[in-house]
Amino acid sequence: MLAIDRGLINLDLKVSNLFSEWRESDKEDLTLEDLLRHESGLEEWRPFYITCNTTEETFTKIASLPLKYPKKSEFHYSDLNFMVLGKVVEKIYQAPISRVFQEEITRPLKLANSTFSSPLNPENVVATSMGDSIEAKMVRTKVPYKVPEDVENFKSWRTEVLSGEINDGNSFHIFNGAAGHAGLFSSLNDLSLYAQGLMNGFIKRETLNAFSKPRSTEDQGIGFKRFKKLNSEFAIGHFGFTGTGFAIDPQRETALIYLGNRLHTLGEYQPMAEIWSEEFKEFSSRD
Repeated sequence: MLAIDRGLINLDLKVSNLFSEWRESDKEDLTLEDLLRHESGLEEWRPFYITCNTTEETFTKIASLPLKYPKKSEFHYSDLNFMVLGKVVEKIYQAPISRVFQEEITRPLKLANSTFSSPLNPENVVATSMGDSIEAKMVRTKVPYKVPEDVENFKSWRTEVLSGEINDGNSFHIFNGAAGHAGLFSSLNDLSLYAQGLMNGFIKRETLNAFSKPRSTEDQGIGFKRFKKLNSEFAIGHFGFTGTGFAIDPQRETALIYLGNRLHTLGEYQPMAEIWSEEFKEFSSRD
């Protein structure tokens, strides 16, 4: 959004204009908006760390994968979209995404506890999951995604309780904790400052409004999820897989921030959508 505000890019920019590997393929006409809306047709998830050793190998692999879904018409949430968008940020700014985040987000918003890769204060974190157990199970059972990778072909599965480590396997094992789809640590106070910034002009209002609009589904904007309020209007925000979420309601100038660690359990973890619906119901009903 900041890059768009400054005229560095626009939503119609084709990814193939930035990366030659995307040319003359089924992805040649995909735009930044298609990725941001999760309407690219790319598959949802792959454990690239099983077959790739570097970020470049990973991006080459993504460029070579055939699209799984019809493009530009169907919503399918995909980590791959935001891995590529992270690389787009680095290409546009000619700097690592962690440095761009620090210079463009943390400094102007005065965020004290938000950073990629590892927490600034290791004492102020919550545990998430039992190592890579969730992703290992996904690879072993092929549920919910029929990935071709096999558990036996990766020897670095984490088994300890993750506390102060990136939960996402691709971000941790391949991207060193700094990727477009995962890797951030933050705090309640910082997320409050971020939400206030979004509502108070850190991003141009016309840009924020554009990112709030749906296309193929009412529940998804550009980058943001759309959460329906009781009055049929929408707030915008996002979830985090480990049990976090935020939403802003620019009309009322209010925000909801939820921080939990739903994966840190010996039983089945509760879907984030269920947790969020209960929290958002109360938020939505307030005047």
